[in-house]
Amino acid sequence: AKEGGSRPSDFPALSLEALNQVLFVRHGYRRPDRHHNNNPNNSLLPKVLEQGYGSPLLLGVIYMEVARRMGLVLDATPLSEGAGSDYFILWPQSHFRACGIDLVVDAYD
Repeated sequence: AKEGGSRPSDFPALSLEALNQVLFVRHGYRRPDRHHNNNPNNSLLPKVLEQGYGSPLLLGVIYMEVARRMGLVLDATPLSEGAGSDYFILWPQSHFRACGIDLVVDAYD
């Protein structure tokens, strides 16, 4: 961003909405349908980037990396524990709110 100009971190809710539009609407990233749910390709980054669907872990990693490149640093919090658990939510490292509501991202849903 230009000096004195705004950065994505200045408007995190709008920036996350723009990120959602690019990843999920324009590029069509999504969870696999039930016929492809257990496909090992869902856990391979090059395949997920190519096919547009994958595991919650990889979709979250892609989301976090694109957000980081935009200047928004997200943390990941697992929703379940144990071996094989790869479902988690993302939230901004620097706490922010939109309209009085804490923002949380579920890159898989």
